Amino acid sequence: MIISTFSQQVFLAVHDATGVGRAVKRVRRVEHAADEALQKEVKVMQILLGCPHVVNVLDAFIDDEYRYMVTSRSPTLNYHPYMY
Repeated sequence: MIISTFSQQVFLAVHDATGVGRAVKRVRRVEHAADEALQKEVKVMQILLGCPHVVNVLDAFIDDEYRYMVTSRSPTLNYHPYMY
């Protein structure tokens, strides 16, 4: 996990088939404000898809407890200082 706040967590992941790095943000669905904010973030990120200097949303989904957003990883951001 690289970022964690009260209502959201961001994880680094690697796609099994391709080996490409991804970032996965999740929020608890019972945290209604955070859940709504992530839904809006997904919509905005989809509008910005393909813009330079913006990571791309690759997937968004829910399970019983969380809402998730999967994005490409920034090629210029050094994630190591943020890792726990």
